[in-house]
Amino acid sequence: MSVYFITSLPKLYINIKPRISREEFINQARNNLPSSMLKNLNFLINLDAKQIKLGENSILSNIVTDSVMRGMLISIFKETDSMFLKKWIKYLVNIQEIVTVLLCRKEDLSQQKAKDYFTNSFDSTSKFVLKNYHLPDFGLSKRFTWFNKLNNVMQENDIIKTQKTIDLIKLQEIDFLKPTDVFHTDTLLAYYLELSILERAFSFDRVNGRKQVQNILNSFKI
Repeated sequence: MSVYFITSLPKLYINIKPRISREEFINQARNNLPSSMLKNLNFLINLDAKQIKLGENSILSNIVTDSVMRGMLISIFKETDSMFLKKWIKYLVNIQEIVTVLLCRKEDLSQQKAKDYFTNSFDSTSKFVLKNYHLPDFGLSKRFTWFNKLNNVMQENDIIKTQKTIDLIKLQEIDFLKPTDVFHTDTLLAYYLELSILERAFSFDRVNGRKQVQNILNSFKI
């Protein structure tokens, strides 16, 4: 691993636009790292590429379970040798499914109709929320410390605030999961994830945000 490459990466801050783009990071990584170390990074790069191709440029884009994206997540989970990446994928699915169930409740969908949005799940959260669909908090308040805050924010119908709340939840979890060893290969995976979230966050605007969320809400079958 190139020590210079790692130490030269600019620090990332939540409220400051990154001083390096995702494209620049990818190019530098491919120029400085051996192919054996790029395997897991390529998983994430390809995942992002698929999201962009599908027109999913905001973090809220994954709130409705998509068979293509879920299939890719399952594939990465099975193929990666990174424990960090495995844990992150499971947590990402948790977030996606919780946002989905909150939207189902917001649209006043029945438990039976809500099940349509939890197909091909490989995590226990979907089964748990459907089992507890009758409860005001789906039984999630004690499972996730951030649930009540996210729930309250989503009721405000403020897309920017909701987006930022989900960003923060993800960034905090990445920070928790990533290795303390700055030269560990998983540290670069965490950096890429953080950079991707921040880059999308700074390119996300209120008009496009409303349009994307409305498209998502329109996709719900009443």
